[in-house]
Amino acid sequence: DVYKRQAYTYPGSGPTVVGDHIQVAKFLASPTLVQRRVNELANQRYISDVLLTGRVSGVSGGAVQYDVDEDNYTVREPEAISPGGEYPLTPISDVAPAVAKIQKFGQDTILTDEKIKRSGMNEAERGFNKLVNSNVRKVDSIGLSLIGSVVSATHAAAAAWTGTNVNPLRDILLAKAKVTALDKGYDPNVIVANDEVFALLASDQQLAAFYAREDRTNPAYTGSFPIVAGMRVLPTNHLPAGVEALIVDTNFLGGMAFEDLGGGYQGSAATGVETKSIRVDLTDEWRLRARRPLTHYVTDPGAAIKLTGITA
Repeated sequence: DVYKRQAYTYPGSGPTVVGDHIQVAKFLASPTLVQRRVNELANQRYISDVLLTGRVSGVSGGAVQYDVDEDNYTVREPEAISPGGEYPLTPISDVAPAVAKIQKFGQDTILTDEKIKRSGMNEAERGFNKLVNSNVRKVDSIGLSLIGSVVSATHAAAAAWTGTNVNPLRDILLAKAKVTALDKGYDPNVIVANDEVFALLASDQQLAAFYAREDRTNPAYTGSFPIVAGMRVLPTNHLPAGVEALIVDTNFLGGMAFEDLGGGYQGSAATGVETKSIRVDLTDEWRLRARRPLTHYVTDPGAAIKLTGITA
C-alpha cells in the first residue's frame, strides 16, 4: 500500500555523496534525477489521486467536459410484450455536461550555493520535502473540498466513537449499505478519515475482537489499518472542515484531468509532479520547481457518503 507511512530513502543510483558541493550540483543539473526524487515523495501521499480514479490526459483549451450522474433508469417502466408485439419506446433524459477548468499548482524553492556548500544533500532534501508537502496539501485540499461539497448523502454514527459501548463496524456497514442500496452498481472500497477518526477506529476494542488471533498485521502492531469491511482505510488531515470520514467507491466517484503545457519539464502531472531545476548564475543559486496542471471532477456524487457524528 503506497499510503502506508514509512521512511523515505533516496535511490541508490546517481550522484548522492552528501556534503560535496560538486556532487549536489551534478544532481540538481540532472532533470531526470530531480524528477524521480520529487515523484518518489509525492506519489506516496496524494489521497485525491486514489479517490478520483478517472483520467483525462492531454487536455487542450484549459478545460475538460464531463457528464454528471443522472437517474440510471428509463422514464417509462418495461412492459410485458405479447408474442409478435411491438416494443414500446421510452425517452432517456439528457443532462447538460459540466466543465472543469485546468489550474496550474506550482511552487519554487531556492538552493543557494552557500547552502549547498554548507549542508550538502540535506538542504536539497529539505527543498524537495517542502515542495511535495505544499503541493499535496494544496491539491488534496481542493480535491477533497470538491468531494465534500457535492456529496450530500450522510450517515450518522449511532454514538460517538470516543465513548464506550460503540460499534464502528456497524456504523461503517450501515453507511456502505446506503450507497449500495441506490442500485447503481456502487460498491464502496475506500474509507478516508481524518487522523483522529483513524486513531479511534484503529484502537477500537470491539473491532479488534474480529482480528485473527496471532495476526501481527493488525493496527496494534503496525499502526496502519489497511482493510475494514473490505475497504482500505486512508488517513489524511486534508479533509474539509466538518467532514470526519468519507466512504467512497473510487471506481465511480470521478476523476482528474491534466494538461501538458510543455516547457521542458520532467515527469507527467498525470502520474505525479512535473519538475524543473534551473541554474541562476546571476545570483549563485538553483531554483527547484514542482507543478501539477490539473483539475478534479465528480461524476457520481452518489458513489460516496459522509459518516458523521464520530467525534461529536
